[in-house]
Amino acid sequence: MYRAPVPRVNRRSLAGLLCAATLLGSAASSAAIATSPAKSVVAFVNVNVVSMDPADKTIQKRMTVIVEDGVITAIGPARRTEVPAEAEVVNGKRKYLLPGLNDMHFHARGMRDAPEDFVLADLYTIMLANGVTGLFDVWGFPEAFKWRRDLDRGKVLGPRLRFSSPGIDEENYADADAIEAEIRGWAKKGYQWIKTHDMNTTTAFGRIFSVAAELGIPVIGHALRPGFPITATLAQRPLMIAHIEELLSTTSHTRDNYQEQFAGPALAVATQRTWVTTTTNTYEMIAATVDDDLFAQLPTSPGMEYLPPEVATAWATDNQYRQPTFLQDRDHWLYELRVKQNIVDQLKANGHVDRLLLGTDAGGPPFIVPGESVHDEMRLLRKAGLTALEVIQTATSNPAVFFEEVDVAGTVSVGKRADLILVKKNPTRKIGNLRKLAGTMVRGIWLSEETLQERLDELKGRWERRSQ
Repeated sequence: MYRAPVPRVNRRSLAGLLCAATLLGSAASSAAIATSPAKSVVAFVNVNVVSMDPADKTIQKRMTVIVEDGVITAIGPARRTEVPAEAEVVNGKRKYLLPGLNDMHFHARGMRDAPEDFVLADLYTIMLANGVTGLFDVWGFPEAFKWRRDLDRGKVLGPRLRFSSPGIDEENYADADAIEAEIRGWAKKGYQWIKTHDMNTTTAFGRIFSVAAELGIPVIGHALRPGFPITATLAQRPLMIAHIEELLSTTSHTRDNYQEQFAGPALAVATQRTWVTTTTNTYEMIAATVDDDLFAQLPTSPGMEYLPPEVATAWATDNQYRQPTFLQDRDHWLYELRVKQNIVDQLKANGHVDRLLLGTDAGGPPFIVPGESVHDEMRLLRKAGLTALEVIQTATSNPAVFFEEVDVAGTVSVGKRADLILVKKNPTRKIGNLRKLAGTMVRGIWLSEETLQERLDELKGRWERRSQ
């Protein structure tokens, strides 16, 4: 029998260099984007609207979309929709307006070792420049509450931030009673989701769910392991499985029969309406990491130029996937990537696209570059068999359903929050067109392509000057 190794994130690694220390959250940065818009009314004129409404898959052509004080207030044909005199006009001709993207598996924990000249605003700039207007941190930490408050109050401009509790590793607790006490403490602090990580016994695992149910807090995260079938986890009815390979990797499978073995889990997931986060990109990155030639190219991969040079150094020297104890077989990891993609395809066949969430694990494994990783994941999901529209769904309307925010988010509709992206070519024809960004709007504030690129160029120049 063949058992796929499950990658573990080295929490002592310097992957934390991606983000800022708590004290940096309010620090000034020349690359920071202003939090106050020039105008509180913005009009996208003559734009093609990809609403992402599940009930309407058509593209509304040559429309005008009015945003006032962070909310979409009007959508109508350009020729018949009046533009307020005070509005900032964005020319949408031949462009496409759609909801902003969400990375539903992100990590900011441990990001306290950043150099002083890389602040939170810099990370947010990188995310917004990739069209990411929402982040779900699935390993929360106390400082995240302040980070979220600063974002929501406009002290710094960036994506909407949500986060779970810290992950529960059973080995860190004396018994199930200790785990229960921890969960109750987290609930009092205001964590809205409980995260499971390394859980090895049904007793402790079951206690997490019973206590969380009593407190009215959903549970997300890793499946019970090792050696337990995924049905043992699904029996507890988690809200979300954090990695798509968890549907197979907690039990043995062979290269020949994994599709047959997946039939039961796929049916259970679809029946229980469990959310599944994709993170297929992690295995593509691992496959490159274990190959000497490809690994040498990773420090110069797209997006790395906007991160402090310490990041590349840390990821190259403190990399768990380069250790002799880790399977150094590129073909193996490419095969495991195909397994992940096949699971995506089978979930689609079971009518489960509406429970897939795009996530990338950025901030965890080395060389998964924030922002860029969202587009990498979209490319892999498209290759897995999803249509371009379905791929976009996993990052837009699906997260709104997950967060129970369909009344205010997830589609381009009147009354929804104005977290939007404007792209130059039709993304429903080619998913790579989402990289052709004409601008991002977050919290009703419009950031043109030129504004975003100016901030990115400042970041790049900062690191270049420092290395001279």
